[in-house]
Order: sequence, then structure tokens, then C-alpha cells
Amino acid sequence: MKSLLIALMAGGALLGGYHYLAAERQAAWQQGYSEAKARGEAKLEAVRREHAEQLLDQANAYEVEQARKQRRAQEIEQSYLATRRKLQSRISDLEDALDEAYTDHYRTGPGNVPQPVPECVFTVGWLRDYNAALGGVRATSARAGQPDAAPWPAPGVAAEFDNSNVSQRELLRHAQRYGRWCQANTKQLTALIEVLNPDETQP
Repeated sequence: MKSLLIALMAGGALLGGYHYLAAERQAAWQQGYSEAKARGEAKLEAVRREHAEQLLDQANAYEVEQARKQRRAQEIEQSYLATRRKLQSRISDLEDALDEAYTDHYRTGPGNVPQPVPECVFTVGWLRDYNAALGGVRATSARAGQPDAAPWPAPGVAAEFDNSNVSQRELLRHAQRYGRWCQANTKQLTALIEVLNPDETQP
């Protein structure tokens, strides 16, 4: 009986020790898990914060670059408008100078007195070909600026030999206006390239 009691007491002690060890092990595991979880969450939060800072830096850099491009575009636009005003003023001056300097006399030889320039006849066919050479019309197209006018006569028909009544002075004025149009387009295209591809315009 005594030995049975001792065995029961020993078994209880062993069982108690087992439960104690199990509880200690559970507590240690729980503590380790909590510490690992805390470290993981802290590291994850640090990564998130670093990523957020990088995104913020990128957003700020993008805004700065966009603002720089906008300022550059405004500078180019103002420069283009100023250049265009100067060009328009220069063209007006040239037109006035052309009217003043237009020469309608010529000399037949050194020492001879200048005489009025004979009338130079530009036929309808020649005028048609002149416009076609500029890429303006085809032989059967309506005349530019005259939608109600008859089409240009085709090569070989009698009407192409008629006098167009265009004078040398008018032809010179047309060449001047065409030059103005070309210069304005060149300036506008250059400004557009500077806005869209600024690196291409850098030396």
C-alpha cells in the first residue's frame, strides 16, 4: 500500500513536471512568436515608409520637371511671338521699301537714258504653271482665292495663251508674301520642335 502511494505521488510529480514544462515551452514559443512578429511588422513598416518616401520623391521630382518644361514652353512661346512681331514689322518695312524702290525703267546700254520697262505679258498658262511649281494648284483646279472663277486651262488649249493681266510688280509682291509665309512657318516649326524635343535644338 505504501509503495502504491509512493508510486502515485511520483506519477503526480512527473505529471505536474510535464505540465509545467509544457506551459514553459508554450510561454517561450509565444514570447518568441510575439518578438518575431513585432520585428517583422517593424521591418515591414520601415519598408513601407521607405517606399512611400521614394514615391514622394519621385512625385516631387516629376512636378519640378513638369514645371521646368512648362516654364521653358512659355519662354519659347514668348520668344516665338516676339520674333513673329519683329518679322511682321520687318516685312511691313520691306513692303514699303519695295513700293518706293520698285524699278519700272531700264537702260538699253551704258550711258543711255533709262526708259520705261516694256509691258511683260504673263499668260494664263504661265501663271498656272507658276502656281503649280509652288505646289499650289493643278491644271484643272479652281484659281486660288477665286472659287467662282473658271478652272485653270489645261495645257494645249487656246485659253492658256491669254494675257493674265498680272504685272511684274504684282508678281514681285506675290514673291515677297510667299517669302513671308515661308519665314513664318519656319519660325513656328522651330518653336514647336523646341517645345516637343528641346534636346534636338541644343548645341
